[in-house]
This record gives sequence, structure tokens and C-alpha cells, in this order.
Amino acid sequence: MATTADSITNALAPSRQAFFHSIWQDHWPKLNLTSASKVFTFDVELAETLLSWLKDSHYDLPYSITIPSNPAEKVIDPTLAKIANIHVLDRGSAPEDDSITHALAYIGLFRTDDDSVSSTSKRIFYSLIPKGVAIVSVTKYNPIDSILRSVLSISGGRRPSSAFSGLTETVTPAAGTATDLDLRNLAEKAGFELGKVRVSERSILVGGDELRRLRSEVLRILDAAKGQQGDAQSWESGFDEAWEREIRDRGEGRGLRVECWVLVAMKWDLLCA
Repeated sequence: MATTADSITNALAPSRQAFFHSIWQDHWPKLNLTSASKVFTFDVELAETLLSWLKDSHYDLPYSITIPSNPAEKVIDPTLAKIANIHVLDRGSAPEDDSITHALAYIGLFRTDDDSVSSTSKRIFYSLIPKGVAIVSVTKYNPIDSILRSVLSISGGRRPSSAFSGLTETVTPAAGTATDLDLRNLAEKAGFELGKVRVSERSILVGGDELRRLRSEVLRILDAAKGQQGDAQSWESGFDEAWEREIRDRGEGRGLRVECWVLVAMKWDLLCA
């Protein structure tokens, strides 16, 4: 059964996938992703999104795509699996050193005190061959965070239910959210040379039917979570105000805007000189 965090993540999937497409298209001339490339993606969604985009864009598919083993995740689309060479790592294992040409990752929540992110960045560095490229997208600002915390305050300091607390801890960033300097430092500690690291800001605009679906999903989750507290619908007016404020102030009246960092780094060593 999907968790509350999974529900929000799934609702944002179409915009997130369009976001990935735009990043890859912008960097395509320098990516050098060919039929000989060996790609490592950090989840099934990234692998599927990449394969679909390459296929629809009439680009060559890579020689192989490696994904980690995660029993909680869905299996890759059989239609896409038939046209690609998919390798699933054993549980807990990582790609061999110097075996990957491209690494793709998305970090929905990155705090500067998160050791797992540092471990992931080092794994990316060591898995890449010289001149291998990593593209890592990191959430900088999630409007759902602001909305949820605003609704929390409506309860007048009352302790949130376990369902609601789990949602805010899993989906939304708290104090210590990473800056561009933090990401550069992270890349440098992993082994990348700062001269081969680029960090830029991008955003995802969630609008139209997808925005309506997202609103319905957030309302459903909040109704269940706040109902456990005995608040019933007392929070709804505050939710409406917070939702519209996010659309007006950050989404230019067109939707909810998720702001992200995009880190592009090349592994460089003496063999590249």
C-alpha cells in the first residue's frame, strides 16, 4: 500500500519526468550518450523516463542501463525492458569502479547533515570511468512543504498525527536544506574537481489537470491525517489560502512551482589530461 509520501511523489511524476527531459535536452550535445554508453540510474522511474525519452527523440539507446535492486519499487515496464539491456544489481551492491559512463540521480530531499547523500555521491564518482558524466537533480524548494506546514499551524501547536508527521518528514525539506555551495562541496568531497562541476537552478511548474490531481491527493491525505486529530474540516480554509498563495507568489498565477538544483559533473583524473 502506498504511503502518504509515495502518493505525493506519484502525483508529481508527470512534471518531474518533463523536468528530466528538459535537462537532458539542454545538455545533450555534451553528454555524449551513445549506443556504447553504460548508464546507471538510481531508480526505476529514471530508467523508464530516460528510455522513453531516447526512444521518442529517435536517439540511440545505451549499451546498458543498471539500476539498484529495491523490492519496494515497481519493476521496469516490460515494453521498455524488451528494447534495452537492463541490469539489476544485487541488493545492497553498487556498480563496479570505473564501469559507468553516465550516472543519473534525483534527490527529493537533501539536508546538509544527511550522510546517505554523501555516500551516494562517492558511489557515483567511483563508478564512473574517466570523463564519465553525472547529472544529479536536487529539490531546493517544494511548495507542498510550505502548504503542509501552514496547515499544521492551524491546529494551534497541537501535536500532528503520525501520518501527517511522517509526510512532512519524508516529503518536505526542513532546516539545513542544501545550497548551491553545499552541492559543490559535496561533489568535491566525493572526488570531483570543482572545475568540472556545474550547478544551476531549474524549476518544475505543475499546472492544468496535473495540478488538480495533486490538489485532490493532498486534500485526501490531509483530511485523513487531520481527522485523526479530531480537527475534521477546520483546516480547509487555511489550506485554500496557502494553496492559492503559493500559486500567486511563486507560480505566477499558473501553478505550483518546484525549484531544483541541477548538478552536472565530469570525473577527471590524470588519464584525461
